[in-house]
Amino acid sequence: MSTTFFRFRWLAVLGVGLLARPAAAQQFELNSLPVAPAPAPPPGAPLPKLTSVPAAAQYRLAAITIDDARPLTSSRAIKLPAFSRPGQMDKVWPMLTPEQRAGIQRVLRAPFSADSTKPAVTLRCQLDDAYQTFFATTEDENVGAGARVTLELLDAQGELLRTATGQQRLTRRSLDARQSVLEELYQQALLSAVRHGLLQLIMTAAAE
Repeated sequence: MSTTFFRFRWLAVLGVGLLARPAAAQQFELNSLPVAPAPAPPPGAPLPKLTSVPAAAQYRLAAITIDDARPLTSSRAIKLPAFSRPGQMDKVWPMLTPEQRAGIQRVLRAPFSADSTKPAVTLRCQLDDAYQTFFATTEDENVGAGARVTLELLDAQGELLRTATGQQRLTRRSLDARQSVLEELYQQALLSAVRHGLLQLIMTAAAE
């Protein structure tokens, strides 16, 4: 009887020890190897569809304001020489056209609900930077475009609900830079920055 009791007790202790070892080892692994954050999407990567974010349906967009806060806007076209020399460069901050304003408004309005029972909000878009660049090397000509915006979501009383920023920078390399290519690149960078900021704004709303 005594021998059986001690044998049972020894097996129980051994079983607990075996069960505890994997847990301890797992705890050691979790403490020793921190989980790395998810990598950021590369520049120019396609963004998720804004309409797939449920938070976009929480509000009804009553108004949109677009403010150009750039201090150096100009109507001057960028200089793209017919025959460039290495090191030749230029940079301009084009004035925002009515067509570009309309395009920004379409992007900002798209994900929001049209339900009149939803809370009304105003979306303010501030254009912090938007530019075109040209740079020549001994081998090729490079054109680029970049944009940065700040978005603010305000309630019906004008109180700030949340804010977000979006930016994009694109470059194109060729043997002979074209104005049409640069204009397309600029339009893409501008709207992509707005989409990026809007996505950040809506994702913030979804997390709350």
